[in-house]
Amino acid sequence: MSDSEEAAVRLRDVVFSYVRDATLPDSEALTGEADPDERAGPVLRGVDMSVPDGSFTVVMGASGGGKSTLLRTFNAIIPDFIDGSFRGEVDVLGVDATETRVSEMARDVGMVLQDYESQLFGTSVEAEVAFGPENLAVPPAEIEPRIEQSLSIVGLDDLELHREPSGLSGGQKQRLVFAGVAATHPELLVLDEPTSDLDPKGTRDIVDVVNTLSAGDAAGGDWSGPDTIAMVTHKIEEALLADHAVLLKDGKPYRSGTVREVFTDTDALAAARVAVPRWWRRSTNSAGPRTTYRCCPRKPGNGSKPPTWRTRRQPISAWLRAEPARTLATRCSSFQTCASPTRPTAGR
Repeated sequence: MSDSEEAAVRLRDVVFSYVRDATLPDSEALTGEADPDERAGPVLRGVDMSVPDGSFTVVMGASGGGKSTLLRTFNAIIPDFIDGSFRGEVDVLGVDATETRVSEMARDVGMVLQDYESQLFGTSVEAEVAFGPENLAVPPAEIEPRIEQSLSIVGLDDLELHREPSGLSGGQKQRLVFAGVAATHPELLVLDEPTSDLDPKGTRDIVDVVNTLSAGDAAGGDWSGPDTIAMVTHKIEEALLADHAVLLKDGKPYRSGTVREVFTDTDALAAARVAVPRWWRRSTNSAGPRTTYRCCPRKPGNGSKPPTWRTRRQPISAWLRAEPARTLATRCSSFQTCASPTRPTAGR
């Protein structure tokens, strides 16, 4: 995006190392490939990027490439809370995040981590969801409606409020974390691999929650969802929920743009070491062979009766150009199924 466009988050020349009092080199000197196992050097190596205001931006790249570190600058965990060496400018929702405490950023920035256990500490479902609003000094009369709305958003409104979170499944725990963050009514929602520790069922439930929030469908109160979402994921099928994408390589942005632009650039995906199925790489070439893909059951099936499948016989690049990527992602009942091509069918 250009500097003239509004940005919810804007980073300029951001360099960060987890080593205290380290001498940070100039960004121009941080060239070449970064070693993800070398913890002494900078993790973020001269980051210049923006998250467009009102967008759903996904950040992808190799493991150990600085994605989670990058997100932690959005709510001032870096440099306010995590010790290390930092240089650069981070503007979040018009606030200088490098001069702001995490507690202050929490009024407008909500964050969900991949380790849901680390974000649960309430003695009951009700206490867990109420924790955020209470600590933001929300009037007591407003907290109960927020609890009801947040639990409804994540599909946990049938849980008993006094139930202990420790007795919930992994997927329910992560949805409860979402509810607790949603109850603070954040303007910016930051998601750090929210499905990485979940099974397929839990993953689908979380994807439904993310889609509800990104679409502004959190009805039932005076908050309809965050204005902007930033998410890190390793799953390209989940990344299709977004409308803007950033690929990190060697601790800095390598490619950014719309989801269509980025995810049909197979050279950029390979350079950023984004894992994509072989059939995706093959079929994003519009001149390549057409393949039939099993995706999106037309009917869910009944007992031992198999589902009725929709089929596609076109390259992924054409598929992405044909209709919104989010539509493709949310239409599918199983990302694993979407990632499984069938054999081309003769005569079709």
